[in-house]
Amino acid sequence: MSVPAPMPETTETVAQAFRDADASGASGALVACLDVMNALAPFTAYKARSRALLDPAGAHRILDVACGVGFDVIAMAEQQPRTTFVGADMSEQLLGVARARASGLQNLEFVRCDARRLAFADGSFDAVRIDRSLQHIADPAAAVGELARVVRPGGRVVVSEPDWDTFVLRGVDEGLERTIVETWRSLFVNPVIGTQAPALMADAGLRVETVEATPIVLRDYADARIVFDIDRTLDRCVAEGAIEAPRRTLWDRAAESASASGRFVASLCIFTALGVA
Repeated sequence: MSVPAPMPETTETVAQAFRDADASGASGALVACLDVMNALAPFTAYKARSRALLDPAGAHRILDVACGVGFDVIAMAEQQPRTTFVGADMSEQLLGVARARASGLQNLEFVRCDARRLAFADGSFDAVRIDRSLQHIADPAAAVGELARVVRPGGRVVVSEPDWDTFVLRGVDEGLERTIVETWRSLFVNPVIGTQAPALMADAGLRVETVEATPIVLRDYADARIVFDIDRTLDRCVAEGAIEAPRRTLWDRAAESASASGRFVASLCIFTALGVA
């Protein structure tokens, strides 16, 4: 497995850097983290389901909001060459990666804009999706309202987000693992947005037809280390005095051993909701 590019010398974690990738100075590390996650089977499973709920075969124009480096919108554009796709994101650096990766796709374009102020006319898309981005966005209700605004009557809106109250680490030291989990959860703007999203969708005028939960279960500490930015989260725990540095080092080594012996588990639920305008 590839190791993500190092973050700058900062206490800012990946969870914080995603709030504004360009300003963070860590876009390279964010891209590497996204690449690792996108290759893991639990992530590909829920992503495939979220794309299928859009019913792309029956749509002419589909928007992927906060598309990042474009994994999902590129995959859809390749599978549905007669459908027009648009990827929107506020990060010019991430969009630069997406444009390079989408080179040659004639049915896909990328637009820089904020999810809370989408640069599109009312009802201009047949389907719209957002994936693991509302957790980072201040005023998620405004973003969901924009998703509802730009989809046509009868069109579909699909939201996939985690609920960090479902995050669990197990294998070595339950007390320290709870501290890691609580610290990581505290770094998100909207940590329980996965289970809040259906209500926001209903408030935006969408008819919520489906809410599903997909478990993300990682048994390899190397994977969990990247997905949940465990190194920098441990550093933060030490800096805040939540754990002592020697205990942090011992836990890290023990987690590697627990992973090798099959005793390590990291899990989280991703909730996917389908709304119809």
